[in-house]
Amino acid sequence: MGLLHARTGALDLARIGLRPDAHPTDLLTVVAFALVCTALLAKAAAVPFHFWLPDAHAVAPTPVCMLIPASW
Repeated sequence: MGLLHARTGALDLARIGLRPDAHPTDLLTVVAFALVCTALLAKAAAVPFHFWLPDAHAVAPTPVCMLIPASW
């Protein structure tokens, strides 16, 4: 998000997407967007970033397991 903010001056992805012609699409913007998407997929435990989910359920206490997403 820091890279996107440095390039576009906004933190809101909706605002960045409203005027894509106002900000040049360069390698930094593409890499920043790929990193944001990767982080969101890993946080959501979506395939292929679901490798941490079984280990987390194995060691987490029961109340924490209720907060970990079971499946998407």
